[in-house]
Amino acid sequence: MWIIFLAPFFAFLPSSRSQNLAVRSRSCSYVGVFHVEGTQRYNLTFEEAKSLCKHLSASLAKLEEVQKAYDAGLQTCRYGWIDDGRSVILRHNAHKSCASNQTGIRILNRNHSDAFCYDAKDWLVILLVILAVLFILLLCVVAATRKRCCGRKQTLVISKVSSAEGNGTSASFTQQQETIKLMNTEKIPASNSEVVDISLNE
Repeated sequence: MWIIFLAPFFAFLPSSRSQNLAVRSRSCSYVGVFHVEGTQRYNLTFEEAKSLCKHLSASLAKLEEVQKAYDAGLQTCRYGWIDDGRSVILRHNAHKSCASNQTGIRILNRNHSDAFCYDAKDWLVILLVILAVLFILLLCVVAATRKRCCGRKQTLVISKVSSAEGNGTSASFTQQQETIKLMNTEKIPASNSEVVDISLNE
């Protein structure tokens, strides 16, 4: 008989717990730190904030981690729990509706707040993506430079030219000259032809 009356109560407990772990909004991650809001504004206790961060595969951020995120540009108009049981708000620009128009990392003791979570994997993933993009760009630059260098050749040609001169009865003589030609040739991929750039005779 009692089981019939208690069944709805026990059924309500898991749903209540899942509601506390729901996320209404989440900020961008700055060096692994991000701000999360529960189902409503400022409705998380300290323990619920820890559980919510854990549910997101993270942990409540330390003050040092929040400081690094602030230095990297993180700004909120919302207080959030950190791991020492205090609530902080991060302000770069003064606003009358945020932290009483103050700037910096402001600390306040509250019973309910949002949460600042920290996930080192977020920062690692971003760093690896940046390094991968830089590596791909470097490969493209090297490939383009190599292609440009391989398509241009220099050819040195030395040939002998005979010439005859005469002035009336004087005997003709033959003078041999050496002609040096330095030619820059560049292959054109479309027609496989060569273009001569320079011809120098001495």
